[in-house]
Amino acid sequence: MPQEKTFFSGVHINGVIYTFGGYDAYDKAQLSWCEYYDMNKDVWHNSPHDNPNGKVEFKLNRERS
Repeated sequence: MPQEKTFFSGVHINGVIYTFGGYDAYDKAQLSWCEYYDMNKDVWHNSPHDNPNGKVEFKLNRERS
């Protein structure tokens, strides 16, 4: 995981593990992004924040190039 965090949600879909939100492990600040792990490529990615108004919305990226 690129950033150590706690109290986040997660889901596994078709070989990709998505994590949502949570809290920074050190600063205890609330996080508002999604990270995903491609199990086949053994690589973590950050999912882009979709809403320019600052609302927390995520797109599940199913890119498998």
